[in-house]
Amino acid sequence: MSVVDSLTHAGLFFGTTVRAYDGAYTDSLTVTGDPGSAPDALPISVAFEHAGTFRVTVTHPGYIAWTTTGVQVKKDGCHVQTARLTAQLVRVP
Repeated sequence: MSVVDSLTHAGLFFGTTVRAYDGAYTDSLTVTGDPGSAPDALPISVAFEHAGTFRVTVTHPGYIAWTTTGVQVKKDGCHVQTARLTAQLVRVP
C-alpha cells in the first residue's frame, strides 16, 4: 500500500497507520520515525499471508481518514495474491 497527499501526491510515510479488517481478524501497522528522513512514500504492508475480503483504513496526522472495503486477497499456490492499494489522503481543512 502506498499513501500520498491527494493534491500534491507527495508520499506520506512516517506517522501513517494502516488497519486491515476481515471479520474477526485485524492487523495494523503504524510507521514510526523521523518524517524528514523519508522523502517519498514507501510501501506499507499489513495482513501478511492472510487471504480474505478486507476493509482497510488509513490515518495520518492532519489528514481525513481514508477507508476502502471489499479488498480481495486470494490464496495462491503457497502464498497469497497481494492487493496493491494507493490511499490518497485529503488534508483536514
